[in-house]
Amino acid sequence: MLVTAAVRSPARDAVHALRRARREARLGRLEWFDVAYRAYLVILIGGALVLAVGTWLPADPLGASAVESVRQRGAAVVGLVAALVLSAGLRSGAHGGPLAVEAPDIRHLLLAPVPRRRVLLRPCAQRLSSLALVGGAVAGVAGLLAAPRLDGPSLTWTLTGAIGGAALTAGAGALAILVHVGRLAAAPVHAVTAVVVLAQVIAVAWRIPGPTDVIGDALLWPLTRHTSALVAGIVASSLAATLVAVGLVSCGRLRSEALERRSSLVAQVRFALAVGDLRTVVLLRRQLAHDRLRVRPWFRLPPPRGASRPLAVLIWRSGLTLARSPVQRLARLVLVAAAMGVAAAGTVQGSAALLIPLALGAFLIGLELAEPLAQTVDQTELRRLLPLGSSALLGGLLVVPALALVPLAAVAVTTAAAVSGSSTAWSVGAVIALPIMWAGAAGAVVNVVRSAPDPMARAARSMAMPPEVAGMSTVAHAAWPLIVSGLGVAPLWFVSDAVAGGDSPVAAALRGGVASLLVAGCVVVWLRTRDDVRRRWRALVVAGDEARRQAIERRRARAGGAI
Repeated sequence: MLVTAAVRSPARDAVHALRRARREARLGRLEWFDVAYRAYLVILIGGALVLAVGTWLPADPLGASAVESVRQRGAAVVGLVAALVLSAGLRSGAHGGPLAVEAPDIRHLLLAPVPRRRVLLRPCAQRLSSLALVGGAVAGVAGLLAAPRLDGPSLTWTLTGAIGGAALTAGAGALAILVHVGRLAAAPVHAVTAVVVLAQVIAVAWRIPGPTDVIGDALLWPLTRHTSALVAGIVASSLAATLVAVGLVSCGRLRSEALERRSSLVAQVRFALAVGDLRTVVLLRRQLAHDRLRVRPWFRLPPPRGASRPLAVLIWRSGLTLARSPVQRLARLVLVAAAMGVAAAGTVQGSAALLIPLALGAFLIGLELAEPLAQTVDQTELRRLLPLGSSALLGGLLVVPALALVPLAAVAVTTAAAVSGSSTAWSVGAVIALPIMWAGAAGAVVNVVRSAPDPMARAARSMAMPPEVAGMSTVAHAAWPLIVSGLGVAPLWFVSDAVAGGDSPVAAALRGGVASLLVAGCVVVWLRTRDDVRRRWRALVVAGDEARRQAIERRRARAGGAI
């Protein structure tokens, strides 16, 4: 035992020394004042966001009917969120997660005569602790915001949310470690997660017991005060702690190849996020999830007759790309559409803050369906060789995504009608759902087209602008597509105002649908005229430079003649 301790102590010290040296080389020596200042900024910004969200929510306590509805259906809705978190952990483990270890640790420390558990224990503990911190903070803030509206003690709601959220996210991370260590295949893991999430969605829609309702009951204990919910919360927290302990004990069996692949892709994702390249983030995210196109399409598309119709060929190729979508991508689209239906139902009932996830959902769906457009935009030289103008080319690539949004809009309407329990939801959704889908996905189209490789234009912009203005321009460039998606789904608030004022929701939905179609139409017009406007602007700039150069030469000539 003494010999083992004597051998392992230098190994532990060497691992710590190498990591400390690498951290200092990358970040420098961090003083306590710098760390405290960063923590102060995080708390300040987080508090501002919490206050902003709190102002969006209704400040008065909910009525008796609303509180009773939360008692009856809140556990299923919270259980759906828990099912999504747990499924994310299982899927991450099947794809080589949840760690993203630094490359020197994989290439040197894991190949050195040092126990693997000694090397991986600290990254695993840091990962699980960060997950617990984020989950506890988000759930605690949610409990704090729910307390005055559900008429309960703020401290109880906050502590319950913080403990439950930390246990849920840490348990999901531990499940990812165990799935990775157990080398479970991705297909059965995807099947299990899909079944659990689908069963919970059915539980929310049809008010039947779901597989993760027990987690929702535990998190809503301050409202129900049921002894069974308290016992369920204690059991669930104990199970999460057990999973964390088992995951930390077995972390030495994580595979080096999967860790190296994931670490490389995660590093590229972080760089793409730093420069605001969402298109690259989507592609790398698909590589992380092993998201590959099917060899055999779901359905056969007959090719168009006659090669003299390039637009028809283009639409056919776009449809063929979507026909080869893998099952996990289709399932993800359906789940996001269902989540949009839930957010839309909540927005109509008066929760304006739910417009944010509604816009994000439409934006994500647009990024997934705009794959043919993105592939064409990425290949600039090939696009110039096609026998089509740029406006006709880009406009034709929007036909198939626009048609693919029709069934997703039907999924969102069905979910919203099931959640709200109102027969009017069907007529309102039939009027406004598809325009909102089109307008929300238009933000993704803007992002895809603006992300086209144009190094000369970007270099000219960076040279012409001072650093401060260039930074603001980069932020605006990244935020503008999301703003377009937000403008596209914002007309749903017309229906909420009509419901609150006792007016006809169908007429309000008609007005909102027209507004959303205007947003989508503006994006289509911008897409078709963008290249022409840019070409004329560049010609105008070149002409102005030429006129300025000629004026300077004339002044020089007159000055020379005078001398």
